[in-house]
Amino acid sequence: EDGKASVKESLDQKIYFKSIDAVGNELQNPLEYSIVIDTSAPKAETSSSDDAVLKAGGSYILEGDATDTLGLEKVVVTATKNGVEAWTEEFKPKTSEPETSELCKSLHWSKEIQASTETEGNWIFTIKAYDKAKRESETETCNLLIDVGGPIFAIDKDNKPRITSNSVTVGSVVWYKNQTIKLKGQL
Repeated sequence: EDGKASVKESLDQKIYFKSIDAVGNELQNPLEYSIVIDTSAPKAETSSSDDAVLKAGGSYILEGDATDTLGLEKVVVTATKNGVEAWTEEFKPKTSEPETSELCKSLHWSKEIQASTETEGNWIFTIKAYDKAKRESETETCNLLIDVGGPIFAIDKDNKPRITSNSVTVGSVVWYKNQTIKLKGQL
């Protein structure tokens, strides 16, 4: 009557239109439209420690939670190693019958990262959640340094022992810079 309708957040709101002319004739088949009403984007959070350092033989649990008022579609984690995209993984709600089951409003996800020579490097993980209405969360990030190689012990050209280490940076923090430690004494 006044052109206003009260609607709630939903993936399948139905709007029906019918028409009546001036003499009272009605449209035989009212028009039906399905619309999605979504009032907020999902949220993604990581509970893993940021700027962590992982040594040889260690493991790191990358994990977090995503929530949405309407229904989560998935969480996408993208891993970048030394500035190059290494992998992307999707985490989806587990439901037996997606068409009839209750919408998933929260999701806990996790992935274990093992320290090895293949995984050694500076990692940046970006996390985003997507809801059923195709809205996306703000991006969460988490940094991890995997350093499986220790300092190097060598004898220099003057036949003197030295220990050398490489520079390691996590985020904006330099943990130690390139250094050579001179040792005194006899071999």
